[in-house]
Amino acid sequence: MGPLDKVLIESPLGRCNVDEGVLTPEHNVRPLRFNILQRFESCGRSVNLIDLSSTRQKLGDVCRLFLLPLYLFLFLLGSTSCSTLSHPLPPANLSEPGWKVRQGQAIWKLPGSQSEIAGEVIFASSPQGKTFIQFSKSPFTMVVGQCTPKRWQVEFPPQNKRYAGPGNPPKRLTWLQLARVLAGKNPPTGWTWTESEGNWRLQNPGNGETIEGFFFQ
Repeated sequence: MGPLDKVLIESPLGRCNVDEGVLTPEHNVRPLRFNILQRFESCGRSVNLIDLSSTRQKLGDVCRLFLLPLYLFLFLLGSTSCSTLSHPLPPANLSEPGWKVRQGQAIWKLPGSQSEIAGEVIFASSPQGKTFIQFSKSPFTMVVGQCTPKRWQVEFPPQNKRYAGPGNPPKRLTWLQLARVLAGKNPPTGWTWTESEGNWRLQNPGNGETIEGFFFQ
């Protein structure tokens, strides 16, 4: 990655300076990445409607963004033994020496449905075995998660919900599983992980939940 300008990233867990990514010109984009970008733009258009006269459809798309964290909250509530009572992990200070920060775009396919949401992803890892991941759909931060060698934590800011626990994160917390895989660990048994030419994809075949994307070079 060449010398690029620094930008300040704001997140619920602190601030960090990261390299500002610049997309490759269209004629240099590899086919798989171009496909992801097309789907990213398509998802974006589903929210920023071309037909502004369709008020009912516009409100439906906006409501979907708000209902996404609630849907995931109910899914987790019935599927995992997450705890909301443990003390929160301290904010991740990504400006500390040793953190490696990457920024990119991702598409999240919800479990058990065909609904997708495209947004921005930030992933960071440290030599101490800590990881940080954030998924946002402007202007909303949808998911913020971090793991240490002994604890894990995930937050859903739109619903003001936080879950945490000791050890490794539950298998169904896909964003935390993605952070672990990006840090070099194996995916959960039965899951599929593919990585090719800068593009990556994590899928839980059991419920169809998928996260795919890429980081800016």
